[in-house]
Amino acid sequence: MSYYTHFQIARDAEDIEAILNFIKAYAQKKGWHEDCISGFRDALETNAGSVNKIYGDDLTDLVRAISTVFPRTWFGVRGFGEEFRDIWIREFRAGEVIFSNGPFDEE
Repeated sequence: MSYYTHFQIARDAEDIEAILNFIKAYAQKKGWHEDCISGFRDALETNAGSVNKIYGDDLTDLVRAISTVFPRTWFGVRGFGEEFRDIWIREFRAGEVIFSNGPFDEE
């Protein structure tokens, strides 16, 4: 697990502002610092975001939750941390994982 996480969030529909409103409420509930919202906005608008102290498992849980709220939309998230093999990808629809790979062991 890496302290710094870089990631992309892809989707095939839904309004960015509606997704961000959900993310803001989710982040507040989780106790994440409000500065993380800019990383999520960047990921949704430009396909590249980064956050500190929010790990890959946290991001996949977030995107799973988003896909539950927007069940007809496909969501993908992929990211990497500081370690070379700390890379992963997940795809969701209706809160269910439809594709998963990584992270990969360092050994």
